[in-house]
Amino acid sequence: MLTEMTVLISLFAIVLTVGYHITIFFNSRNKITLLSSNTSTDTSSIDPPKITVLIPTRNEPLNLLYEATVKRAQEFLSAKECRGEILIVSDDSEDYVEELRNKLKNYIDKGIIRIVRRKKPDGGRSGALDYGAKIAEGEYILLLDSDSKMNRKTFSSLCREISRKNPPAIVVPWKGYTHKRNRLSETLEFQTDTISFLLYKLRWLAGFFTFPLGSGTAIKKKILEEVNYWGPSIIQDDVWLGTKLASKGYFPDLLINGETEVLVPSRFKSFRIQQSRWAYGASEVFSRTVRMLLKAPIGFWKRIEMLLYMLQPAFSIFFSLALIFAFITPFFEKDFRLMTALTNPIIFTSGLIMEILFAVYALFHLMLGKQVKAAPNKSTLIHMGRGAALLGVIAPIMSFYSILGLARVNLNYRITPKAEAEEHIGHDWVPWVLFLVSTAGFIMSVINMNVVTMIILFLFTLTSGYSAMRFE
Repeated sequence: MLTEMTVLISLFAIVLTVGYHITIFFNSRNKITLLSSNTSTDTSSIDPPKITVLIPTRNEPLNLLYEATVKRAQEFLSAKECRGEILIVSDDSEDYVEELRNKLKNYIDKGIIRIVRRKKPDGGRSGALDYGAKIAEGEYILLLDSDSKMNRKTFSSLCREISRKNPPAIVVPWKGYTHKRNRLSETLEFQTDTISFLLYKLRWLAGFFTFPLGSGTAIKKKILEEVNYWGPSIIQDDVWLGTKLASKGYFPDLLINGETEVLVPSRFKSFRIQQSRWAYGASEVFSRTVRMLLKAPIGFWKRIEMLLYMLQPAFSIFFSLALIFAFITPFFEKDFRLMTALTNPIIFTSGLIMEILFAVYALFHLMLGKQVKAAPNKSTLIHMGRGAALLGVIAPIMSFYSILGLARVNLNYRITPKAEAEEHIGHDWVPWVLFLVSTAGFIMSVINMNVVTMIILFLFTLTSGYSAMRFE
């Protein structure tokens, strides 16, 4: 019975993760040609909107912030369709802020950049967003992280769409870039591009609710005032803002022909910190808003899909349960050989469904690789394999933080180390711990001849061992 339970939990985890993505694809597949259409319209006779580019920052590498800000200022100034300011809200020391002001003096003197320092940095990142939004001079507030970039073409397209549609908010999809190229950063860059395409462009085509992004969302200041901004100490501020907008009946638009360049981690520990925060934050917002969203003035299926979107990190709980069951089952159910498994209807049917889902998902990702990255099939398959290894290792961590989020246990916001800050962090112990645990379970499965748990634990051993040796 425990063996069947292990297989069913594994199947459920795969159905949730893979099935959700496949559902998005099949709901949007007939509209993908719209992505190549030119939606630009002449807005020369319309006054360009005034935009405040809001950048909250704390403990960011100074050179990274300076270089990214200069680049943004140059691109923003060259976009004739835009006018406004770049507002940096810093929670750093006086010396840090003064040095940044000296570096950006030319832009500050021209009135293009404003730097304000919060003397009392209460409320974390969302507190800084509240502070910046209240003093912003723009009609729209464009949120960007300190390391995020936008080129002139995207700024121009964004301002044209705002002038043309006057949307409550407009989201600019992500495109990954790396500070240091290695196996991990290349895979995360590939995944960032393809998953952003899936969860934003394809979800938008399917007619689902477009959640704001913490970096790359322009929102009307009056609407921010109406929803009472973000509030203090919100860890997943983008998902939280999305639930507030949905509850008021506001639907963000999507800028199809633009991109927000975001920096991806190049060290596993940075990636783990980032995913831990996202898992906790999304689950915590789900726990706080599920009742509100069930009453939101949007269609029933859109509401259900919104909840599934927020629960994605929590899907990892079932992967962790499968690992736990696979570890303990051989102690109680021995001599579960291959023929026993093949003649068991639950195990055979579950295995067949998994194979079909994996095949469909692989074909789907090959399409994404061509559509988004113009990547050859071999390259896409390599990144899929590396992505599976990352998922196998990070799932237990994400499940732990998802449970904390669902239980609303108080946690502090953890900043992801970026660029040169990654050089000062040590190697991560998580892949090695998971490798030792899954290997011990695999050996026990071999000794007690439980072929089902043997296969499951071998996969965890393979992914954790690969991650420990190749991503660090």
